[in-house]
Amino acid sequence: MSSISNSVYKYLGNTEKDGIIACGYITNPSNITQIEVKNPYYSCFIVLKGKGEYSDEFGRKYKLSPGKLVQRLPGIRHSIVINTNIQWKEYFISFGSSTYYALLSMGLLDPNFPVLDCVISEDTQNEFDELLSLLKHAENHMLFSISQQMQNCILNLLSNTQITTRQKRIISKAKDLLSSNLNVNYSEHDIADILGLGCENFRKTFKKDVGISPMVYRNQQRMYAAKTMLLSELTIAEIGERLGYTDAFTFSKQFKKHCGISPSVFKKENIKQVF
Repeated sequence: MSSISNSVYKYLGNTEKDGIIACGYITNPSNITQIEVKNPYYSCFIVLKGKGEYSDEFGRKYKLSPGKLVQRLPGIRHSIVINTNIQWKEYFISFGSSTYYALLSMGLLDPNFPVLDCVISEDTQNEFDELLSLLKHAENHMLFSISQQMQNCILNLLSNTQITTRQKRIISKAKDLLSSNLNVNYSEHDIADILGLGCENFRKTFKKDVGISPMVYRNQQRMYAAKTMLLSELTIAEIGERLGYTDAFTFSKQFKKHCGISPSVFKKENIKQVF
């Protein structure tokens, strides 16, 4: 597959590091493997086709696929490897390091998330094409205005991905809380308070992402733990107590409701289920 580039590089000032303004499409780049590279300027690309892998300066690896947004931060070492067996296509935007640090100081860019999930709508695709066309035909006096439009494009993309990323962090923390201290009878209000959310907002967000309510999820975790404990020497009463039930009867009732058989039958038959 041959490399195709439909991109434009221009400069505000004399240096690439601070003055670069660039954007465009790259298909099947010739430099498919970039190991331990450092950009002197900020660049952001969105994977439109293909698969690959990004490694940050700490060696953490991120899978790349359509919809992934990758931030290449100035002066930060990183590696990118592209799968050559399938077509690769990306859209990128680049601007100078001084602009990056200005946006960073205002809290508009977050270097802690080099790879994010991104939804590319038809409007976004049209904006990409418009920016490329503007930059191709721009005279020098127009570059500053176009640079601002490019920054806004990236910030709009990142604002959407950061909301998604924040929600994922909240859901992940909620799952950890709901799966731990199973002997404690947390309510949805308790978990929402720990997460700093309103109870109704937390319930809706969790159910939309996981498919079940927080309390149903917590009860599932109790049942998973119960199945493991039932294969030990613990009595049914002891297991119920460890899982926060007031008595063995209440625990047995919940177990049978969830698993279809009583804890005693499960224990006797030593059933091993795949969770």
